[in-house]
Amino acid sequence: MHNKFTCEDLKTKIKVNDNDYFHIFLGAGASVSSGIKTGEQLVWEFKKEIFCEKNEISPNKYIELSDEQKNEIQIFFDQLDGYPKRGATNEYSFYFYNYLKTPEDRSKYIQKLVKDKTPEIGYLVLGKLIIEGKFKNIWTTNFDELTEHGIRSNKLTQTINVYSSSNAGSTINNNSFPCVTKLHGDFRYDYLKNTKDELRNIEQTLANQFKKKLIDHGLIVIGYSGNDE
Repeated sequence: MHNKFTCEDLKTKIKVNDNDYFHIFLGAGASVSSGIKTGEQLVWEFKKEIFCEKNEISPNKYIELSDEQKNEIQIFFDQLDGYPKRGATNEYSFYFYNYLKTPEDRSKYIQKLVKDKTPEIGYLVLGKLIIEGKFKNIWTTNFDELTEHGIRSNKLTQTINVYSSSNAGSTINNNSFPCVTKLHGDFRYDYLKNTKDELRNIEQTLANQFKKKLIDHGLIVIGYSGNDE
């Protein structure tokens, strides 16, 4: 049986559980207030660039996409064979791949996307709660370092374990330090996972660790659309 908690219930539960902790699962929506685009916003960015290139139009004419411009762009793609319908779960990976064909270019794009971003209040509060031991394992599909920045904004010397495909063989969380696991890869070290084929091959080790760690602890999901198969 699953219990449904309100925000007030959750605050109380976090306050009284001194000897327990929760897991956090962060999606792209968690980073919007810190200036990072959502997956949907990126899809339209990719569509715009591809549309303009194919039609030899300056992207400057589509800087702020209106609903009318989005419809214009979507009608164009709907007339092409093999292109996903608007809102399809594979739009992100399809258009990202068609906009930037190589993993190296996609990785550079992500690096520019997250560069110099600073954590807003949500990440600062999360960092404080992590330091206090209320949250221990942070699982995220995001490439940014906002969780780490949020922790160190509260305590500069805090040690953080960061896991991804580059060190998936290690045992996640040694119970001494908070742990951030980058499920789609860490742009500093990894071959990032953006396309459908890449995402399908998420390391089994990370998947097993995720299931194992959730057995005895609650999971709080923030800003995640659930489009990963």
